[in-house]
Amino acid sequence: MRSSNIVTIGSSGSLKGEVFAEKLVVSGELDGNADCANVEILAGGRMNGDLVSSNLIIESQAIFEGYSKIRVAGGVGGGKIKGELPKPKEQI
Repeated sequence: MRSSNIVTIGSSGSLKGEVFAEKLVVSGELDGNADCANVEILAGGRMNGDLVSSNLIIESQAIFEGYSKIRVAGGVGGGKIKGELPKPKEQI
């Protein structure tokens, strides 16, 4: 999903896939990666995937499973990223 604005996943909502947006708010479930300037995972929300963002907020009672990288400058898809996301480990 791509948006130049806000993508909101409501408390009863779920999304499987990638999100590219100015802002992502998760109070439901996201199963996938995100590249967003601002990310908020609210209480009761769950994100399973990797993300790149300039600003990340994870509230108490929210769940985030994955890797996060900080974007130093620039918007979605731009700017420098500190380090690289690790490659997934092979499962045996």
